[in-house]
Amino acid sequence: FEAYEHENKFYINPGSATGAYNPLDTSVIPSFVLMDIQSSTVVTYVYQLVGDEVKVERIEYKKS
Repeated sequence: FEAYEHENKFYINPGSATGAYNPLDTSVIPSFVLMDIQSSTVVTYVYQLVGDEVKVERIEYKKS
């Protein structure tokens, strides 16, 4: 999964956000992203299937 802030903007790589299969990279981790957008705050929940476990990561971005 790839997300970053640059020049006061929040970017998410759509391919990494969906865990889309890539024939050139066989080590892709199945994942999806759920975004909660409220006014100037974005809370991103990243769900990844690692082995037999679902891992959840929470990323919060507040626009200044």
